[in-house]
Amino acid sequence: MELREDKISFADIKQYLSLLINDIDEIGKLEFKTYKGWWIYSLSLVILFCTPCVIILLITGFLSGNMPYELLVSVSFLPFMFGLPLVLLLTYINNYRKPKLLRKLMFDVLERYDWDEPIKQVEQAQFECIKNDYVFRTGIYQEKDKSGREKLLICMIIPYYLPVTPGKEEEYIKNIDAYLDGKCIFLIQSDMAYFGVPVKLFPKLDLHNDIEQLLYVVQRFSLHPCTLYSYKDIVTKVPVTCEILALTVFGEDIINQRWVEWANDMLKAGFINKTMKCLASGAFPDNQTDLKERMNVLIREFNMEQTNEEVLSNYIWFLLMEQDRGKRSVLEVVQCLDDLYLLSGIPELYDYHLLFNAKTALIGSGKQNFWVNYELSVDNVDSYILSNLYRLLENKLTSRTK
Repeated sequence: MELREDKISFADIKQYLSLLINDIDEIGKLEFKTYKGWWIYSLSLVILFCTPCVIILLITGFLSGNMPYELLVSVSFLPFMFGLPLVLLLTYINNYRKPKLLRKLMFDVLERYDWDEPIKQVEQAQFECIKNDYVFRTGIYQEKDKSGREKLLICMIIPYYLPVTPGKEEEYIKNIDAYLDGKCIFLIQSDMAYFGVPVKLFPKLDLHNDIEQLLYVVQRFSLHPCTLYSYKDIVTKVPVTCEILALTVFGEDIINQRWVEWANDMLKAGFINKTMKCLASGAFPDNQTDLKERMNVLIREFNMEQTNEEVLSNYIWFLLMEQDRGKRSVLEVVQCLDDLYLLSGIPELYDYHLLFNAKTALIGSGKQNFWVNYELSVDNVDSYILSNLYRLLENKLTSRTK
């Protein structure tokens, strides 16, 4: 949660308190960047918790009938007298001072290594460094020990993808793991190398030797650089990704300006790497085989690999959302599915090939003979197509969850 600290309104304080009431663990993840923000938000927290105590004390005192009014008022301020300094101290240490010290610690250690690009802060307590096109993400993570207590770890994660066919990843990882054993602090998984150490131990690490060993291994075993972006984050910010993936996966023969526009949208949304920049520039070869391979690389680099079933479901969802938001008409939606059917021959889309023909015939003459399962008319064809699409999507999602 990002707190606004330049002009703090009652709505901001209300949102802050609502978050703390619903999820008290979030207080440990917040950071006050200014003294003003720390003071006002902490004071609002004190008021929230101390006011009920004061009200209870006043009511109890009045009902007892034997406590002087002056004493009653004095006693009612006790929660504030103890609560205010305690809360201010805790929030100052945990939410003002601590995040800044942790960032400085990480930055000082990372700065000792010679990176290809300047160190970039990507989140409150996370940094990204680039070396040989590999992303090194360093951040603070919380982990529970055996007793259930939270402890802070500093982790470095390097994502990659394996250049092997499905089913052979385990053997590939074993070979890498055997080579690294005893030589490097990094551990290997099928999609990343990583390590995690307690905060106090991090400054004592010789990152130079560990990183050089890891870079040698990734080159020796031909591991390819990847990003840490998730498919969900990508389609939330760039929804047309669902369409680009469907057209790429299901046999579009010509990668053209449409892909270039998508790549530029990705860059504007913050999804950046060298391959994406190259596609966005439009400076790519005319060879469509090379372009298709470049798109396949992008799909792997941005963690967008899915089954054909998932790609199709997400594309149908995207088209329905476009129609619901008024960005595409029902005719445009069913035409997209007809185009995809003609490209791929997916049996599930044959009905929408017929429905597209039926829709266009109804627009032209008011009659159609393509769809015989239901009596379609100009008035009901749109609702019929949409209800069919929603049903198809629901069936697909249901079958995926079984």
